[in-house]
Formats: sequence, C-alpha cells, structure tokens
Amino acid sequence: MSIRVFILVALLIAAYVPASADCVEEDVDAVVVLDENEFIVRSENKAIYRKHRIVRINTEAGQKYGQVVVRENRYVKCTHISGKILDAEGNLIRKLGKGDIRKNPYFPEYVLYQDTKYQAFELKNRTFPYLVEYIYEKEYESLFFWPSWLPQMDVPVLQSTYTVVGHDKIDYRTHAVGLTEPPVQVKASERKWELTHIKPRAKERSMPPEDRIQMGLFFAPVAFKIGKSPGSFSSWDAVAKWYGALADGRYDLPPTAIQKVRELVSEASSDRQKVEILYRYLQDHTRYVAIELGIGAWQPYSAEWVFKNKYGDCKDLSTFMVAMLKACGISAYPTLIGTRDRGVLIRDFPSNQFNHCITFVPLQRDTLWLECTADLIAAGELPSADEGCDVLVVKENAGEIVRTPQSTSRDNCQISTIKGHLTTLGKLAFSGELSSTGNVATRLRHSLRDNKGEERKRYLGSKLGRYLPVLDLATYEIDNLHQDFDQPLVVRVSGTSEKFGSRSAKRLFVNPNILNRARPGSVPRAKKRQFSVYHSYPFSYVDSLSVDIPKGYVLETAPEPVEITTPFGFFKTTSHFSDGALRYTRIFRLDEKQIQQSDYEAYVSFMKNIVKNDQIPYVFVAETKR
Repeated sequence: MSIRVFILVALLIAAYVPASADCVEEDVDAVVVLDENEFIVRSENKAIYRKHRIVRINTEAGQKYGQVVVRENRYVKCTHISGKILDAEGNLIRKLGKGDIRKNPYFPEYVLYQDTKYQAFELKNRTFPYLVEYIYEKEYESLFFWPSWLPQMDVPVLQSTYTVVGHDKIDYRTHAVGLTEPPVQVKASERKWELTHIKPRAKERSMPPEDRIQMGLFFAPVAFKIGKSPGSFSSWDAVAKWYGALADGRYDLPPTAIQKVRELVSEASSDRQKVEILYRYLQDHTRYVAIELGIGAWQPYSAEWVFKNKYGDCKDLSTFMVAMLKACGISAYPTLIGTRDRGVLIRDFPSNQFNHCITFVPLQRDTLWLECTADLIAAGELPSADEGCDVLVVKENAGEIVRTPQSTSRDNCQISTIKGHLTTLGKLAFSGELSSTGNVATRLRHSLRDNKGEERKRYLGSKLGRYLPVLDLATYEIDNLHQDFDQPLVVRVSGTSEKFGSRSAKRLFVNPNILNRARPGSVPRAKKRQFSVYHSYPFSYVDSLSVDIPKGYVLETAPEPVEITTPFGFFKTTSHFSDGALRYTRIFRLDEKQIQQSDYEAYVSFMKNIVKNDQIPYVFVAETKR
C-alpha cells in the first residue's frame, strides 16, 4: 500500500469521527476523498488536463460514483486512463484493464456525422466499503473548450483542487459561482484553488437550472483558435465577429433557389407573411440532423448545401433561413443561445456558453424569433427551452445581447368543454372538445404525431382516463395537427366512463374536474425553500363540464365556490345545478414560471387550496318518494 493512499485513507477515517460529523455523515452512499484537477497551458492553442480522483463507495447506491465518462471531440483527445479498486485500508483489489474501457460516439442516435465521442469505464466491487481511484488525461488543441472546476457533488467532497500551470503564458479570465477564496500563487507560473470538506450540493424539486451549480469556477481565454479560425472572448462583439467570420460567404443561394424563394412569396402582402411562408417551407422541406465534424460543430454549412441536401443542424438551418429572407429583401440574423434548461447566460463573462442557434428577424413593426429545428410551431413562436433567454444576435459587424420573449399563461392555454349524461349506476356518456395553444399545444402535437392509429387512440384514452375510470373512447377528431400551427390544436372526443360517478346507497358522488386535477404531490413539502420554484412555462387551464344528473336526484352538498388571486397565479371554480344538470367551471392559471422565495409560503398555500378543492365531490341524493 502506497504512503499517499495510506495518508488519504487516514484523512477519510478522520473525517468520520464525531468532531467532523457535521461535514460527512456515516450513512452517505459515497465520499470523494480527493479530487485533483490540473490544467497545463502549453501555448495559446494547446493544453493538457489531468483529473485524479479517489472515492470511497459505501453502499450499492454509491456505485454510480465509480462510473466514469470521459468526453472527447476533434480538439480534445483522451490520451491516458488508469484506475484501480482498493479495499478500505488501501490494499489493491484489481486494476482497470484496457478491455474494461468502452469507446463510443456521443448520442449516436441523434447525430449523423460527428467527432464527439466518449470513453467510459466502471470501477465496481461487491464488498463494501471500498475505494476507487482513477486518473485520466486529455490533450487540448484549443483553449475554447477550457474545462470548468465544479468541486461540489451530490456527496461530500473532502478535498478538491484546481491548478492552472503556465497561466502566465496567456491572458484569461475567470468567473466564480459560490466561491470566495482567492487562488494561491504556488509558483510564478502556477495558480491553485483549493477547498476542503465541501458539503453536497443542495437539491430541491423544480429548482431553476442555473441553481444546479452552486459552486464553480469558469475559465475563458481572451484569445483562442479552433482549427484555423482565430477568435476572442474579450467581448460579446468579439464572439459575434468570430461566428460571423465562420459563416461569411455561406448565405448565398444558387439562382434556382432564389427563384424558388421569390415564387413562394410572390403573392405575400407583407414582410411578416413572407417570413411565415418561408418558415413553413423550411419546416416542410428540411429536417434536423446534427452534423458535428471538427470546426463544423460551430461553422455552419452553406445555405446552398442545405437547399441541395434538405437537412442540417440548428446553425445550418438558421443559415438557410437567413439566406432565404435575404433573397427577398428581409434582414435576419443568426442568434447564439444557451437553452433555458442549461441556466441563464452570464452576461459579464463572454465565453463558450451557447449550445444552440436560432434566427432573429427584426421587422419594421414587429420582431420575430424563428426556431428552425422545430416543425410543429408557428413562425414567431419559440419552444419553452428558448424562451426568456439572453442570446447573442450576430449582426454584420457586432453582436447584441437580447432577451427572447417569454410566453404568458394566456399564450399556453387549454380550454375544454365537455357535455355528458350520467346514469344511476355512475356511467357517464360524454362528448367534448379540447382547444390548446402555445407550449401546451406543442407538447400535445408531438405526442399525437408520434402516436398513430390505435396507439394515438390509446394515448388520448390515457390522457382522458386519469379521472374517467374504465374509459371507452369511442371517437376522436383532430384539427390543425400537421398544419396551421398559428391556430389552436383542437381535439374532439366522445365516449363513456363506466365509473365516473360512485354510488353509496341512495347517493351519487361526482367530481366534475375531468381533465386537470392538482394532485397532493404537486404541493411542495419543504417548509422553507433555498431556491425559487421553476416551471417550464406559465400556463392556464379553463375546464367546463355540463352533465345531466339522473332524474330524481337532487344536490345534497357541494364545494364552496373558490376564487384565489395571487401575484403569481389565479384559481377559480363556479358551479350551478338547475333543471337536472350540473354546470361546473374551473380556471387554473400560473402567471409566473419562476416562483420567488419570497412568495414560497403563499405558493404552498395556493397549491394546497387547489388540491383540497379538486378532491371534494358533489353529492347527489335520490329524493324520497312520498
């Protein structure tokens, strides 16, 4: 057993004594004993990154921390991997062999051509506890991909370091999240950051994506080069100019394509209508395929290439869209975006923060955003992942940070109108209509398109059948599924539910809230909240039901009407029973996608009241015959 491993194991054991119990508990699945990161800068374009980690695995659930994936691409190559398993005292059990390392492309099912790959291995033992130790090394041919330091994990970390060697050879900038300790100047050419006894990252349900990283250090070189393309992170203007240079000359269409574009818009009465026509043409005649070969991960293929081949990735399709608009005299710009599921853009830290490209069209009276990889939305709509994001609009000689629009609860709406007849046995015969817009419609469109025939019928049955027991969906019709995306998606249905009403002696119990019912699990359990509550998008559901109650039954008890107004949402129910029919309306509107901490208690109360109201049935009793 090496002296180094012995000392590290001793450190681990010491961390488990009661004096340190506030940092590391004995029942955790795993503990990271050591996490060493070293980035050695060789020149402006070359560097080596070394990772050394030792983890103690305590339980079967902790075995995932012995599973390692090392990602590579054209400019980042893994040159060394070694690993071993040791018992709790540091004695060797076995070493990682070459046959234990598997090599594969990354997400091969989504990418046609790519350089992005990974090497993966697993260090696993049957007897607990045990230690895993591994080292891997990468060679970087571009500092554009400078790895971040993320010392915090889901389990305790006893010690984590990040050393930059040769930092005096280049100009670079850093951005810290949750870190206050300055680096230590080890040598004139070295800087080192070090943390000890790091508590696991906090996790809450529905936390904002940006809060997943609570501790980290990001790096960006002032100057970089990818292949033969030099660039700079000195400003967002510089980033835009770099991307603009990559795309230079790629917006030209051949004469046949220009003629086709102009024919398409020849009868359009406005620039907006031209945009809508060309966007629809893009959706109908191209398909999204990621193509990531070398600089191609950032440099778009030409508009001519896309016109000929009829496919491309996000930046290729955006280039083609910009070129088509240019051909009919409309200015448009490619726009780099980090999708909202990755967090928010760090505005004062120009760097590699983007993973997607969309199109910005500043019309005279309106501004349109086009998601060129989406085929089931209207021009000017954005998927929820693109909404409310700070993006970099790449203009002719500069860049501009702009925020994409955020849809409202009224944009993302579903209105249902259902009529039915209830028998004394509790069977409901019904017919009705669901009308959906915005992100609600987009999600439903994808599900309906991906399911066809009997599968589509079963999907609709499962959606309706959550609160319609023993459902038999007799018929359904769908409008605007494959076209007219600016119009609501309409689904008309009819069928029966054998046990919609439940019987008890001479009473019938009915819950008229058929489609949207808040469940107890939707109420946050925590008394206090560290982070805001994050939803994908604001929404509104308006549900109406008119049901004929069996003759001879009268309303015995009913929930009180409810109306709750808050800064972040609205809930209201109304009902009326007359002429043998129950008419019920429910409105649930969430106006803010992100509920701030200051509103958390009110939000919990809001959701509790909705859940409570949604569970209370209407009770009808058979009249006593005289």
